[in-house]
Amino acid sequence: MAEVAETAAWFGDPGLAAALVREAEEAARSVAGADQQAWVLAAVVRAAAAAGDTARTVRLVRLAWNLAESVQDNPDWQTAIRAELLAAAQGADDGWALALTRAVPDPLERPPVVAEAVEILIRAGELDRAGALALAVDDPEAQAQVLTLLARATAQTGDLTRATDFARAAESAARSLGPAYRAALTVAAAAAAVARTGDLGRAQDLAGSAEALARTAMDPRSRAWAFAQVAAAFAESGLPGRAMGLAAEAKAMAEAFRDSGQREGVLGEVAVAAALAGSVEQAVAVAETVTNRLLKGPALRKAAAAAARAGDFELARSLAGDAARAARTVTAPGDREQYLAVAAQAAARAGDPESAAALVREAQAPRAAAPTPMATEEIVRAKVLTGDTAGALALAATLHPALRAGALSWTARQAGTAQPLALLAQALRIAGWDHSVAALAALRPGVLTEVARTLLAELADGRPGP
Repeated sequence: MAEVAETAAWFGDPGLAAALVREAEEAARSVAGADQQAWVLAAVVRAAAAAGDTARTVRLVRLAWNLAESVQDNPDWQTAIRAELLAAAQGADDGWALALTRAVPDPLERPPVVAEAVEILIRAGELDRAGALALAVDDPEAQAQVLTLLARATAQTGDLTRATDFARAAESAARSLGPAYRAALTVAAAAAAVARTGDLGRAQDLAGSAEALARTAMDPRSRAWAFAQVAAAFAESGLPGRAMGLAAEAKAMAEAFRDSGQREGVLGEVAVAAALAGSVEQAVAVAETVTNRLLKGPALRKAAAAAARAGDFELARSLAGDAARAARTVTAPGDREQYLAVAAQAAARAGDPESAAALVREAQAPRAAAPTPMATEEIVRAKVLTGDTAGALALAATLHPALRAGALSWTARQAGTAQPLALLAQALRIAGWDHSVAALAALRPGVLTEVARTLLAELADGRPGP
């Protein structure tokens, strides 16, 4: 009922949403057990926040928070419920949410709670609120991680300026970390995020810094893991030679590990890096040595995309099928649908529209939990690539405005899309022009140049930009 109320709020029916929230609250209060009642109330809190009922949101957050405090025998569950409540509070009142972070009694427990709340907001497409809450993460490592996630998510919406800002903030936080390999991992992730904004020069500089940090790590396992991550950053930054050199070092170290989990973890990342660098044969060869399908899946998807770019569609179709089989082993709600949709995209790019369409249908099959916004975004892209643009646009309409604008601008950039300028216009109406930078650059570079000139002129005159 709470999910229905939340959906009604998103679709602009506040009266229905408010009525459903009241009924959902009554039902939640009848749930036995403090832990279960707090969990159900968290869903009601999200619905109340979406419906704009701030007073109810505040009251229910306090009630559920107190219930969570009474559960002392499950710290992981307690962190999860606090994060859900904090994310909902941020949706209702930014200032109150920041104050609520201090209600976590143990200072050491605050960073993971706040970081998890930021991730919840990112998955929901609430990137502005996630960015504000990320500033409350007072642990450098946790803050660097959530800022990197924000950079990636913001880049997907087309807001490249903010994505770069988040990536640079992540880099700054990472450089204050103690262990070199942790800093290397975060700076590498920042490099990859910057590369997706198109600033390859800056991304390459960051990847070089990450490599330097990684080489100072003393523990071989940490160094191998960092090398694999930095290799992927080099690949995304347009330096495949450096990527493959570092990947080879990581692979050699990993093969000496006795622990199969540690070995396969690094080898899975090496395969991804090789695929990103365009070395399909090497990526497949390494991926085939990994028995954990959750680790193998991402490498196979990347390898399929690389094979399609190289024109080897037979190999690409085979790898896309392998990726789909790996996706079906995922059980986490939302993740399975997202992986299936990404596998569908790989199949479509490999020239297998029938398999791609079947994977899209599988990703959209009714389940107990609805797909996450991130999964929905990937399903929209898969539908576009399979030729179902109408279905993609209908599904995109259910997304948060910022994510919807990103989906529309992405669709507009795809070859063969009908009326791309009309889609771009819709994206510009829904959210700021900065969410459509990539589409503007592809479809109307002159317009983008004029926007840039206007911004520069306004900054020179001391006037605010749009």
